[in-house]
Amino acid sequence: MLALISRWVIGLIGIALVATGIALGAYFATQTDEGSPGDPEGPTPPPTPIPRQSAPELSPSPPPSAGLEPSPEPATPHPSVCPPPVRQTPEDFAEPPPPIEPPGRRVEGGTTFAEGYVTVHLPAERQFIIQTGWDGDVDKVYIAIYDVQAQSPMIIRGDGCETWRLVRDPTADLVFDEIMATLQVGTTYVCPTPSRTTVPREEAPVAVSGKQVTGGEAYELPGFGLTLHLPAGREFQVWAVLADPGGESIGICDIGARSCLSVRPDGCEMSRRIADSAADAIFDQIVATLEIED
Repeated sequence: MLALISRWVIGLIGIALVATGIALGAYFATQTDEGSPGDPEGPTPPPTPIPRQSAPELSPSPPPSAGLEPSPEPATPHPSVCPPPVRQTPEDFAEPPPPIEPPGRRVEGGTTFAEGYVTVHLPAERQFIIQTGWDGDVDKVYIAIYDVQAQSPMIIRGDGCETWRLVRDPTADLVFDEIMATLQVGTTYVCPTPSRTTVPREEAPVAVSGKQVTGGEAYELPGFGLTLHLPAGREFQVWAVLADPGGESIGICDIGARSCLSVRPDGCEMSRRIADSAADAIFDQIVATLEIED
């Protein structure tokens, strides 16, 4: 299983999660595409079918509660008995981790964010950076939320349990408490909305690394638990994408169309780079037929 690629926890989460015994150190602390994150303790959400459609990453939400006060409307309790999360401050480290902004999706507060089984309301008048990780099992998704103003991160497990927070500013506790107060866990797996960009064909070189695969037969991705059904009569290049904003992904390039698709190990499509309009139909077929190992 591959690790989530991130500079974040070189200074932040890798140190903290090693200290707390939560086996995400490798998944956040490395800059290579190799790693072996551990399995978290505690319950996991119920298995669901492979996601085949995306929901908007940001959706209109009711007016947020004033300031940073906890939400007056209690959320539906998530179905897990969660262990107490670990709370740390820079003073807990011999060498405090530097406040480095992580890579990820920048999200404005005052909106509802849904991914995996988890839905949360993000407090207004704040900015957040969100990144998703996993340990190779579609049921074991982690959502890392970084409060930009407070320079503080938290991690929520896929079953809705908070596992850890690093508080650099006292306001982070209020923000994270409000997020947890509004958290709900559903039964439908939600993917973020994928991005789509077009580029001129002459400016769209296909990746030079990775494995070249001829379409027409099932191709199993070692270590990912994914099987691709690539259309016949096409040549593809498949490799690990190291810098997808939503987490580490698998890159699939149609060599003839000079276009690329990225898909996360949980089956969510993250992005397309299109240099030939014919590539959309090809990528639609790949996403629709993708299989995730149970």
